Amino acid sequence: MNQKANRIESRDRIDAALDRLVWLLTHERDEGGFPPGDRAELRRMDPLDTALPPSLWHLLTRPEVETAIGFLASEDRETAERAFGISIQVIAEAGTARGRPMPIGKALSATGYAEARFVRLLRARGLEDVAFEARQAAHWCAVNGVSIRLDGFARYILEAALGRGEADRSGHSIARDYFATAMADAQSAATTET
Repeated sequence: MNQKANRIESRDRIDAALDRLVWLLTHERDEGGFPPGDRAELRRMDPLDTALPPSLWHLLTRPEVETAIGFLASEDRETAERAFGISIQVIAEAGTARGRPMPIGKALSATGYAEARFVRLLRARGLEDVAFEARQAAHWCAVNGVSIRLDGFARYILEAALGRGEADRSGHSIARDYFATAMADAQSAATTET
């Protein structure tokens, strides 16, 4: 298999794993989703801690997630698992909001998330920085009752936490949404004032 085909397969496997995680963490137990107590544990956990909680391991060892981690972990499986842990925590946190999901950039802008904080989110690289900034953004959206498109944000988190070049491309798209929404809101406010 050539490199391009391998990248496409890798992306497809990672997307499938993230889609499944989003579904599990945003649906109730009686619908086949993850139990509420386990989701609460995921929201409270530290994915960078020495011992990861059982609820996280139940998700990390699902076959589709294991396969995706295998594609991400060229050298360091533990780092890839912890990057997935950050994404899972953010999905559990932000998945509490209901309504029509918005892209993360649009959601943050529409709720008045400070530009400086937003830029820190886009510039964050590595497990620690991404974990902190992504949790802040997800919590902000949840507190403001705004539902976000979790698949795209979770992929960005993985890419940024692992320092992959794709994070820059994803971040560019997120920034476009944030600033386009800010511009539209400013124009709307100016029109209302006149």
